[in-house]
Amino acid sequence: MKPVPPRVLSHLAKKCGLDTEQLRKIAGGHEYSDGVIFRAGDSPLLMKIMVMHYGDELALAKLVERFKFARLMGANGVNIVYPLAQDDGSLYRTFIDGTDLYLAYLMDYIPGATILQSNWRDRFFIEWGRLVGKMHAVTQTYPIWQHAMVQTPHGKKKVFGWQEEWDFFYEWCRDEEVRNAWRRIKDRLLQLPIERSSYGFIHNDPHAENLLYDGKHLVLLDFDVANCHWFVTDIAIAMQMTLFQMGGMEKPVQNQRAVQSFLSAFRKGYEEENLLDEFWWQQLDLFIHYRRTLLFCVMQEWMESNPTARNSWKRMILNPPPVVNLPR
Repeated sequence: MKPVPPRVLSHLAKKCGLDTEQLRKIAGGHEYSDGVIFRAGDSPLLMKIMVMHYGDELALAKLVERFKFARLMGANGVNIVYPLAQDDGSLYRTFIDGTDLYLAYLMDYIPGATILQSNWRDRFFIEWGRLVGKMHAVTQTYPIWQHAMVQTPHGKKKVFGWQEEWDFFYEWCRDEEVRNAWRRIKDRLLQLPIERSSYGFIHNDPHAENLLYDGKHLVLLDFDVANCHWFVTDIAIAMQMTLFQMGGMEKPVQNQRAVQSFLSAFRKGYEEENLLDEFWWQQLDLFIHYRRTLLFCVMQEWMESNPTARNSWKRMILNPPPVVNLPR
């Protein structure tokens, strides 16, 4: 995410009814971020600013659909932060700066904090699973589930399918061996069924850093990469921080018991809200591998200066070991 110019920040804050002089950044703004989040003083609201190329109607249409998805989740009792309608009913404000379109939207400020790994317990994992399971139950009522067709100046275009996500990261990746591995993953995914009970519009990023504990409940943040995908994708993403710590993502598994303990507790909570056929739990290694390879593409700039990490990560991609279904 490129820096937000002061004039853009001032203009959007005023449009959103916030005190520009009191604005302070509280999250985002990194190279790999999709936006920047601000709060004005003790306002009960947050403002998130994103940027896209002016005239990219497809990107804007995708974002608006994600707004609708998040609001549906909230309306059905899922603890999720979602865009708030402003006085005129609009969900966002925009400002054009040269070739850039900056977009801002408001959401509730949720007091609380992410759960430190030192405090990770089964209770936390169960609540996490329950939250993801409830989203998957609710999304089965959402009209878009296989993909969406969006009108563009050049006609309708298919978006929000897993293959569109795959294409994006394939084009981004600069390592030919990793690209070959990405193609092999696609071949395996093409063989999987796409059914309403296991595939649909999902959050697509419910990892630990996108969770807040408000003193009573876990609250899910950041729906800005929501997409149509297999439900098990969200489960693999929830596991990713455990796998970075315990092994299984960019290095071999070092603590199998911790990995299995997490999954057992998470699944217990998940199944209190939604039942997923056993077939899909058996696909977790494939979807962990999908996430491992996707994140390699995301982090490839950082890995240029960390060759040891890069080599370890690449070995895991080229020769993916069992993680969830480890041999006894």
